[in-house]
Amino acid sequence: MNKFKYFIDDILFVSKLTQVSNKKLRIFLSVLIANVTVLMDILIILIFSTFFNSELSVSNKLIIYFISNQATLPLLVIMRFLFVLLDKLNLKYLQLQVSKNLKSFFLDETFKKSNYTIGDTTYFINQLTDHVSYFYGAFGLVMSSSIQMIVYALFLVSTNYDAVLVFLLTSLVLFFPTKYLLKKGRKSMDDTFKFGQKINQNTQRVIENIYLIKILNTYKKEFEKFSKNNSLFAKSQFKNYYFNNLNSLIPNFLVTFTLSMLIIFFNFIKYLSLEFIGVTLRLVQTLGVLNNGLNMLINSHVHMDNLKQIVENSKSIKDSQEIHEVIDKENIVELENVHFRFFSENENIFDSLNLNIKKNTHTVITGPNGSGKSTLLGIIAGILIPGQGQIRHSFKKIGYVGVKPLIIDGTLKENILYGNKEKVSDEVIIKYINELMLFNENEFDLSMKVSSLSLSSGQIQKIGFIRALISKIDFLILDESTSNLDDNSKLLLFNMIKERELSIVNSTHNPQDFDYDLEIKIKVDPANKKRSLIT
Repeated sequence: MNKFKYFIDDILFVSKLTQVSNKKLRIFLSVLIANVTVLMDILIILIFSTFFNSELSVSNKLIIYFISNQATLPLLVIMRFLFVLLDKLNLKYLQLQVSKNLKSFFLDETFKKSNYTIGDTTYFINQLTDHVSYFYGAFGLVMSSSIQMIVYALFLVSTNYDAVLVFLLTSLVLFFPTKYLLKKGRKSMDDTFKFGQKINQNTQRVIENIYLIKILNTYKKEFEKFSKNNSLFAKSQFKNYYFNNLNSLIPNFLVTFTLSMLIIFFNFIKYLSLEFIGVTLRLVQTLGVLNNGLNMLINSHVHMDNLKQIVENSKSIKDSQEIHEVIDKENIVELENVHFRFFSENENIFDSLNLNIKKNTHTVITGPNGSGKSTLLGIIAGILIPGQGQIRHSFKKIGYVGVKPLIIDGTLKENILYGNKEKVSDEVIIKYINELMLFNENEFDLSMKVSSLSLSSGQIQKIGFIRALISKIDFLILDESTSNLDDNSKLLLFNMIKERELSIVNSTHNPQDFDYDLEIKIKVDPANKKRSLIT
């Protein structure tokens, strides 16, 4: 009973989270259709039985009416087909609506919290949402098939009470293998989720570092990691498929086998009628469907735990972290006792981080690859939300330029004004383009179409700078933002920046390229991977 309540609580949890309309109505419709389908099944079986045996021990007037009018059989078959189809479509529509709303929820959470890696975000949106929606659909399937079994069982009891006792004992025997197989199926599904997540992380790692991997010729090593997780993923999937199918097939096999043994060796046929056998076979088929629904319910419940962790991640960040906007302060940003880790990681990247950055200064951040320079930038900018600590800032408008700024499919003007809420004249845009020598020949049209393929990496970075500077920012975040610029372009850019009162925080491997006020070095202890800041 406690486990059933546990599942109900999770159903309500997903319902509240996804805000899918008419959920209760659709579940009720599925249960109602299940009852109607059972009635039609019984009627069809009874009518078929009258073709072989005209004496049926049935007293219900509705059933007698249909038996007496055998011409209704084709209509019943058609109606049953339509109701079964309606039931499947109803549950599938509910499942898809849950999946759709969960995808929107995850994308929204990614933007709000930002402590998810690309691999995890991709996996959550593409895989986790579907599995959680299976949980919802499976619950409807379990409910409807349970109702069907009850109705079938009641009919059989009213027909032959003694025979039902034999099958009831057989059903009790099924409890133990069913429980075992459900447990094994859940374990294999848990492994499937774990290895699937690792495959996504491996893929992200290769795509993000494809140039380096090709140059260093380490593809074989990376491929071996991917292949290992891929093999384990396929193996766990096959195990899950095996246990689930075994669990859904055993009831039908065991009851049918028991029935055949009783008929052949114990002359049990004299106690049975044709309609009893027909309804019994339908009951055990439904029992197989019920077991399949339980498999889906328990397997997909593995992912409910991950969904709850994501929601708890959202709550914990919201409850424990505060961002205070402080006006007229000498510091542009203050970090106090900040702790941060990515969602899928067990260890914090930063512990007890304290940092003050003064206004109108240029601060560079240096450190080895993987030390957390970009992560620190995200925390300073307020994009990455720490699990603990406080961030105080006094900037009014922030700009960002990374290694490869975003280029949308649109015109040159649309790209430069991307995200800009203020009205900017074409003359101002052209002035910035010419000052930075975006096009050497100075022949361009603001309405011309551009893309990440038609522009060089240097031109893309220049567009990133123009986009930021044209927005009247007072705080500029740079992340290897000049790595693709030549010396002359850097000089033009630095002169342009010096003319403005800007606070700059700049992550770079080449601090010598900049005229800065303060260098912050991130040091990583090789023994425990703990990070510290040195100024």
